[in-house]
Amino acid sequence: MKKIILFLFAATLAITSCKKKDKDPEPTNTGGGGGGSTTGGGGNNGSGPASYNAIFEMIKPNVKFMGAYLSAFTNAQAFLSNQLVVNEMPGGYMNMGQVMLNNVVLANHSGSSNYFYNDTASSNFMAPYTWSVSGSPNFTTTVFTHTTTFPSFPNYAAAIPDSVSKTAGFNISLSGTSDCDFVEAFVIGPGGTFVFPKYVAGNATKITFTGNELSAVNTGTGYISLKFANDNVQTLNGKQVNIRSSTSFVHTSFKIKP
Repeated sequence: MKKIILFLFAATLAITSCKKKDKDPEPTNTGGGGGGSTTGGGGNNGSGPASYNAIFEMIKPNVKFMGAYLSAFTNAQAFLSNQLVVNEMPGGYMNMGQVMLNNVVLANHSGSSNYFYNDTASSNFMAPYTWSVSGSPNFTTTVFTHTTTFPSFPNYAAAIPDSVSKTAGFNISLSGTSDCDFVEAFVIGPGGTFVFPKYVAGNATKITFTGNELSAVNTGTGYISLKFANDNVQTLNGKQVNIRSSTSFVHTSFKIKP
């Protein structure tokens, strides 16, 4: 259930925000409180989502509007799970104090859920990206720099279709993808119908939605979202912390035909 809620909330953020990689540079941790260093880690070498205890993610969305993809404001999200997150399945969210990115306080979803996100289009984050966590008994006060490379998908305009047949299904070529550990894709149709997110490794050549999978989606105008994620897991304050950079593409006038 938590994964469904997180997926739907991430989908809302996506709408409103309008090659194998080398190991990413390790983040600079300037400590605070108990401090602690960032050691080891790296991504999953294009083979799928990494496992982690906490995530600090920046997402650069591109939204198709009037026939062209336009860059929207950068989203951010962060949370600390009470169990190891495997295959993007978090447990309960734990308190880690106030979370800021470049001195902008991230909103706490529902005020107490301990899922933090950027909820305003007025925050256009620019490099260098600095995360600040005020800390709690679960997570030491920490300040660190986000250095993970954003994934690239140069063939998005040709690869993402404007319309599909739900009976026949469709493929999206992932040719040219770089700096990517995995790709998350989902389709939402009219009336809140949707296909659960699909995940493929960053070195995959395509992503496929079958007619059987699309049978749950109503015909009409919906949208499709692809997120390319680059994981950079480091040991920070004794926890596996994923400093993820993502690039997403959202088609908001996606035609789903019989």
